Amino acid sequence: NPAVSRENLTVVSGKTDFLIDKQLGTKVVFRKTNPSLPAYIILDYGRAFTLNQITFISDTIGADSVKSTTLEKGDGSEAIANSELDWFTNRQSTNAAILGNNEKLGVNSNVFRLEITATNGTDFSLNQIQLKGDFSVDTTDLERLLTEAQDLIATDTYNDAYTDDLIIAVNNAQNWYKPTSAQ
Repeated sequence: NPAVSRENLTVVSGKTDFLIDKQLGTKVVFRKTNPSLPAYIILDYGRAFTLNQITFISDTIGADSVKSTTLEKGDGSEAIANSELDWFTNRQSTNAAILGNNEKLGVNSNVFRLEITATNGTDFSLNQIQLKGDFSVDTTDLERLLTEAQDLIATDTYNDAYTDDLIIAVNNAQNWYKPTSAQ
């Protein structure tokens, strides 16, 4: 999970971390600290990935909702997407709005800043912010461990009751994993 912080937003109720706790029953209500300045929710993942879509989930829409937002990369030096949010009721009977719904955003960064550009009231609430994207994973260590396990099995120097389990585990790992080390 990312580290979540905020700028120019006061928490009226709940906790900022509720935005990423994967619980639809929790929410946070915000109020702009200074209404004349921009307000931000910042998500820091600690390592870069390609962000394709953001889903906002709220149990309230109308007077207590975010009306529009701008996605910014990192420190806010580059605006990626801005949108009037089109709220709808999804399959779980919760209200959702999606940024990057029809096309992938394709933004690579470790920090994403969401500027709340307009709300329908003084306070606004959000239950969740869900980000979908692609992480690059360095698999060098996994490849090394698989090679070592195969060598142990081939040389039969691993004479233990768990040899059959090791062989099954290595075979399953090889069937699941296709080597493509990160560069």
